[in-house]
Amino acid sequence: MYKASKFNFWAPVDDNRYLLFNGVSGAMYELDAQERELALEWFDSVGEVLGPVGESSPCYSLVDGGFIIPEQLDEIELLLAENQSECIHHSVLDLVLVPTYNCNFRCVYCYVDFKAGNMSLDVEERILRYIERLLPQYAQINITWFGGEPLLCLDTVLRVSPKIKKIADQYKVRLFSFIASNGYLLHLETARKLVEEADIRFFHITIDGPRRHHDRLRVLSGGGPSYAIIMKNLLDILTHIPQAHITLRMNADEENIDSLHEVLDDIPHDFHQRIQINIFPILHGGEIPSVWLYKKINQVIRHALEDDYLYYDNHIPVGRKTFCSADKLGNFQVGFDGTLYKCSPATDKIEVEVGSLCSDGSFELNESCHAWHEAPALRDFCADCPYFCFCLGGCRLERLRGVNDKSCMNRYADIENLIVNRYLGIINDSFDAPL
Repeated sequence: MYKASKFNFWAPVDDNRYLLFNGVSGAMYELDAQERELALEWFDSVGEVLGPVGESSPCYSLVDGGFIIPEQLDEIELLLAENQSECIHHSVLDLVLVPTYNCNFRCVYCYVDFKAGNMSLDVEERILRYIERLLPQYAQINITWFGGEPLLCLDTVLRVSPKIKKIADQYKVRLFSFIASNGYLLHLETARKLVEEADIRFFHITIDGPRRHHDRLRVLSGGGPSYAIIMKNLLDILTHIPQAHITLRMNADEENIDSLHEVLDDIPHDFHQRIQINIFPILHGGEIPSVWLYKKINQVIRHALEDDYLYYDNHIPVGRKTFCSADKLGNFQVGFDGTLYKCSPATDKIEVEVGSLCSDGSFELNESCHAWHEAPALRDFCADCPYFCFCLGGCRLERLRGVNDKSCMNRYADIENLIVNRYLGIINDSFDAPL
């Protein structure tokens, strides 16, 4: 006996074309109106199908795509089992290295405490010993330099990165290196050093709309604008460093959302296929982003995809078995002083400080780490949520705190446009995620 998956979604492309998408398998079929009606008939009558479904069966493609599943299969239990296994047995080691929490910006929405201090040579060695101890267990390592502003400690990045690469090469483990920067200090010569000396080819840069909005939101620590220099640096990198890949982060609220396309239109078209667009709502004082804002974000992403920008596979991700890499054992943000975190620290996020690195590369974990990994897998409404296949319970910190409202569903309320955007990413071959 069979049944329809609870994670089947429909999205119209035009008057006679529809997308059928399964959030568990990631299968997506483009159907005309007649084919859609046949699929709906199969979903209604699938309980009458007995025995195995072979390739000659008219509903085989729906079974093969995960749209029709065995009646006894509990998809929630399957996703939870895969989530638990991934948390323990994952093949990718994700480390976020923070050489300083200092920053040359004072963005109006930033939540980071600008804790004074820079990474010492001793902490650098602890990180390298930690990686060397753990890396033989993994097939891949992702290193992200983060902050604060990591380029305030450029020497640290350039000194440590080649040593990590040497360890990865020794154990024949794939290495991907990223840097998240506000872009102000990312001059062409600095970017060249990062590529040539540190093997960093993936740059995450934030521009919050055109000059009039960006310079209001992302202000230098001493006051003053930043847009012009960041845009110049971005275009210089794209022009002179062909191996560089850019994720362009854009933070959106009701005031700047309708202008974000202006930035996209100002970047020469020849560079679009090297830039992923990642847009996220600004969380003003914990304010819950509205469905309206998420719909507007999806419209800007549609504009970007139609103009040949790359698809950022983080909106309705497929195959991601955890909500966040911090869900997994062994993955940490390492602060400049060797403190281990599960998320960027802030005064009101004491739960994320989970331990510290020891001099021999081992680590000591505290009770917060145990609590972190014992957080409830589901909130009260998760088992009945049609979007559980995408978020897998959502942010672990929120679950740990017992946050139980349904505001997380706002992100997926515009599911039809999310699916169409993913479809455009597929047919344009515009995926560029190394992970």
